[in-house]
Amino acid sequence: MVLADDGLIKKYPWILIAARNLRQHCRRNGIMRMSEFELLADKDQLALLYKHGVYIGKRKTGGSVKLLFQLDSFYVEIDYVSYRLEISKMLCTDSTDILDRYLGQIQVEYLVT
Repeated sequence: MVLADDGLIKKYPWILIAARNLRQHCRRNGIMRMSEFELLADKDQLALLYKHGVYIGKRKTGGSVKLLFQLDSFYVEIDYVSYRLEISKMLCTDSTDILDRYLGQIQVEYLVT
């Protein structure tokens, strides 16, 4: 499922422009490397995730909310102090171990045909 929030796009129209520009400049052979992603500014990372990332899930820990996305061959977990307003940190990894925290949310019966 690709996260596409019309309200978010209306509130932050630069997301579409930034995502288009970033995709043209950063993608090689259709795949972005994690090292390339980490070099981008936070707002450009978010734009790319919201436009082209695959939303995996959301979880609450303490006072923060975490969202997990897959982008090409790696995962990005966004840690929000204030949901979708203030980011505490972003964790990039190519390890599937991060999925363990979100597996309870994935409804497997919809993936199997």
